[in-house]
Amino acid sequence: MDGYRVLALAYRDLEQDECEIHIDDLDRTASEAKLNFVGFAIFQNKPKPESKPTIQTLNRAQIISKMSTGDNPLTAISVAREVSMISQNSNVFICDFIEKEDENFLQLQNLHKDRAKGDDLIPVPYIDLTLGKSEISPGKIEKLNQALQIYLQALPKFSITEVAFTGRAFAYLLAAKDLTGNLEYSKRIMEVIYRSKIFARMQPNHKIKLIEVLQGAGRLVAMVGDGANDVGALKTADVGVALSEAEASISAPFSSKVLNISALLEILREGRCTLATNFQCFKFMALYSMIQFTATCILYLQLANLADMQFLWQDLFIIIPVFVTMSFTGPCDELSVDMPPDSLFSLTCLVSVFGQILLQFVGQLILLLILKQQDFFVPADATRDPGDFNLVSQESGTLFAYSSMLLIAIILAFSIGPPFRKHWYTNISFTIVIIVSIALLLAFFFATAVSLPLYSVPDSLPAGFRFWTMFAAFITGVIMFLFERYVVNGVMASLERMRRMKRHQSFQFDAPPANVIQQESLRPNAKNDSKTSDMLELTLA
Repeated sequence: MDGYRVLALAYRDLEQDECEIHIDDLDRTASEAKLNFVGFAIFQNKPKPESKPTIQTLNRAQIISKMSTGDNPLTAISVAREVSMISQNSNVFICDFIEKEDENFLQLQNLHKDRAKGDDLIPVPYIDLTLGKSEISPGKIEKLNQALQIYLQALPKFSITEVAFTGRAFAYLLAAKDLTGNLEYSKRIMEVIYRSKIFARMQPNHKIKLIEVLQGAGRLVAMVGDGANDVGALKTADVGVALSEAEASISAPFSSKVLNISALLEILREGRCTLATNFQCFKFMALYSMIQFTATCILYLQLANLADMQFLWQDLFIIIPVFVTMSFTGPCDELSVDMPPDSLFSLTCLVSVFGQILLQFVGQLILLLILKQQDFFVPADATRDPGDFNLVSQESGTLFAYSSMLLIAIILAFSIGPPFRKHWYTNISFTIVIIVSIALLLAFFFATAVSLPLYSVPDSLPAGFRFWTMFAAFITGVIMFLFERYVVNGVMASLERMRRMKRHQSFQFDAPPANVIQQESLRPNAKNDSKTSDMLELTLA
């Protein structure tokens, strides 16, 4: 089975009286009778070169691909095998709905050559899809339940086989699921549909219904299409990507100039990167304000405070440049199995924010206590004017330098790159900002001639303790980085992954995935044919 499209060619000579009649007025049945067979025309429409590596990338990311196409089931199965959507040696059954005279059948056709068992034709009652359950007689529902029992028993196990549905079989089973009063049958029908990867001979309304069914199971659905038949499905999907500038692009939220399904990978990478960057920005906003708040509160207890120049330096030369450049980091090249957090109040985000708040608070408090134990220490209240806060003190100078370095350390801790973003040092402008900020802070903090007028750091703070302050900031920054890397992105991310897996396994469908992405146009010249649908772990992607 190579998936070729085959056309039979034949001819006959027209009679003299037929030649005098316009071709549109000829009776087709009579004209095409008694033909002379010429041969077969065989067409092969190969998948685009980008299709197979794209599907393989999705497979590595545990993203399940589905195909919804208007093509013949055999063509769809051939393409699915060629692009690694299903394995080359998988045993495939085609489930079709057949009408023969006054009888209807669900057909299970086994395509495996070595284990062919013939086709199962299961008689099923006719169902008017426009009628509700109350409008159908109990006798017909009873016959339907008997037919469904036989059909479900005849279905192969998914661990060793694949089932490809035609659009008519898909529509019939969905209607049967709503009409049968047997919950077990309904559950089994939906389970088979969820696990199936190939849907052929699908009409536009079938494609829409497939997306709605997947969305009903809690999936986030995206679809890639390139034809007029995909307009409704593109609009129904949570994310629609049009691979053309024709009708499909009108209703799709995204349009791609790259006319192959690799555009989906770019959307997934950019989307995950954007979400991760947004959370990075929100966490940095929380932390930089808490770092300044902690320093201010501690200094208030010492009857001191950060000077205006110190606040200005942190805001103007650290926070603003970092905010402007931190979002320039590009998406990671590899598509990960993991997903970014989907809520600011997720356990991972809360542990990250509150854990870092605790670390910086403990660090500033310990540094102040160490400063008070030094022989050179002069309390702020010993040099202040009565009734005023002392803005130039050893406490404020020490905590200013320490908290400024923590602002840089925390953004580096939050800028851990993979699996969603590239490493922070690949962001050239961000890297320059970090290097310049650290260099200026160290240069002016250690230069006693300018540290007093610029940073409000008194000359009485010795150079040795200034070095120790920067060393303590470095150690704290390393602890922050390790906490974010191994506790938040390690332990907490693993717990979050296990929670998602447990939630998705409760569906008893396709346990690993949870998001669906449908993509169309695996073949270069396809118009309304093949589509793939990928399932991701939701929060997405």
